[in-house]
Amino acid sequence: MGSVSNYAYINARIHALISSLLTEDFFTRLSRSPSLEEALFLFQKTPYHIISKIYTQTGDLKSVEQALTIHLFHKTRHLAKHAPPALHPLISVLAERTEYNAFKTALRLWFDQSFRKRTIADYSEYIPREIPLKGITYDAIINSPDTETLISRIKTTPYCSAIPGLHDLKNTQTLLASELALENSYYHKLATVINTFYGKEKDRLLSLFADEIDEVNLSRLTRISHLLADDKQASLYLEGGFRITAEDFNPSSHPATDEILKRFGALQPNSRLEKEHPSEILSYISAHMHRKKQLRYVQVKVTSLFDAGLAFVYIRMCENEVNRIISALNSLYYMIRIPGGSE
Repeated sequence: MGSVSNYAYINARIHALISSLLTEDFFTRLSRSPSLEEALFLFQKTPYHIISKIYTQTGDLKSVEQALTIHLFHKTRHLAKHAPPALHPLISVLAERTEYNAFKTALRLWFDQSFRKRTIADYSEYIPREIPLKGITYDAIINSPDTETLISRIKTTPYCSAIPGLHDLKNTQTLLASELALENSYYHKLATVINTFYGKEKDRLLSLFADEIDEVNLSRLTRISHLLADDKQASLYLEGGFRITAEDFNPSSHPATDEILKRFGALQPNSRLEKEHPSEILSYISAHMHRKKQLRYVQVKVTSLFDAGLAFVYIRMCENEVNRIISALNSLYYMIRIPGGSE
């Protein structure tokens, strides 16, 4: 699908953009900041300089998170302006993950307001309204008076995969089924676009896709499977990876921690992670896979002038960067405000 003439400019552009991402040294300094204000000061000479101003004006970390999410959406979508038409579908669907997450935010607010009868006034202002949804508005979702109305409003949108879970909401009392269906729908869409490529370019994209699916399946296996009945756990499996298998979702066949680490190539001798909480294992493997993406970028950079996989790597690196910023700022915020908090 690609050619040197088609991809030369966009690849040069992506190389420049990746080189402008925040460094590991920056994140080390961020994590060691003695206060949230000093941490935000570090961003003044970065592409995220606006967040310091936002916090100074509002004193509200949620507003900072909202601004970062909107920044991520525009940053990844903007890549298409520099890309040949052949890359537009891939860039579009890669960037849509932020949009799907925005939809889920609105869905959760509707659930709290309409289903749980809770007030959401303190949370609705943080909806990232600058991220447009397709075929529906945030207000139409949040203000749906009942489940039937919501279903009728999203049935012709890309988010209609959430409907079966909504139909069963009275029984389940949770949005889990709808959110899993939305995630499945997103990855099926991404797989469809990847399969329009050819040859080694397609193989590299499928390899990146498989890495991502493995992380999704690992998250479901370690964080969600225990919430479901034994005979329902198999439904969590998402095809496309190779490290986590369908059999792993059989309650009698869940892999041990050391086995999981080995499959991801992340096993360390005498690692304390073998007995740690699943969330720590997920974080550890996620960081390992991020380093693998960085290495793959370096390999592609020195071996090829053109590769659609660069767009994949760049957008996911941008997402990882924003998620790390949000996580670091929240950790610092609560460490300072919770008595006894320490590093």
